[in-house]
Amino acid sequence: MCAITGKTPNCGLHLTENRLGTVLIEVASELDADNFDYADYGAIAYWSGKILVDGLPALPVYKGLSPRVTLDHIKNMSLAHGWHSGVSMFHVVGVTPEAPTVEAAFGGKKPAAKFVFGKKEMQEACAEFKLCHRRKGGHGTVGLSALRYSGTGVRRQVVGWQKSSTIILNW
Repeated sequence: MCAITGKTPNCGLHLTENRLGTVLIEVASELDADNFDYADYGAIAYWSGKILVDGLPALPVYKGLSPRVTLDHIKNMSLAHGWHSGVSMFHVVGVTPEAPTVEAAFGGKKPAAKFVFGKKEMQEACAEFKLCHRRKGGHGTVGLSALRYSGTGVRRQVVGWQKSSTIILNW
C-alpha cells in the first residue's frame, strides 16, 4: 500500500519515539566481542529474546558488540529475535544509525532494565539453542535459509560446518 500511495502510516515504528530503546543489554568484555562469529551473534539475540519475551514490547539496545559487525551478523541477530521473541527492532551502539551512543539510542531516557551477557549466558544460550557446536568438534543437521543469508554468509557457514552430517538449504 505504501508503494502505491507514497505514504506510510503515522504509527508504530514509523514514529521516532517508538524506535527508542527500552532495554540495555551489555556484552561483558570477557567475551571478546571483536571475535564473535555468526553463532555468537545468534546466541546473544536468542538469549535476549528469551528474557525479553514477557516484557513486550521491548526494543533492546546492545552495547559492547564490535563496531566491525557485518550486515550478515545483524541479519543473524534479526533471525534469532524473530524466532524467540516479538522483538521487531533493535539497536547496536555505534553501528545502527539511530544509536551512535547509548544516550541517543534511548533518547536521553534511562533504560527500563539492564542485563549483562557474559560467559555464563553465552554457554546457556549455546546449549539451549544448540549453537556453537563447532566448539565441541562437529554438528548434526544444519539448516540455512537463503532469505537471511547473502552468498558470502552461506559460504562462510558451509565452510565452517564441513563436519556436518547434513546441510539443508531453504531457497
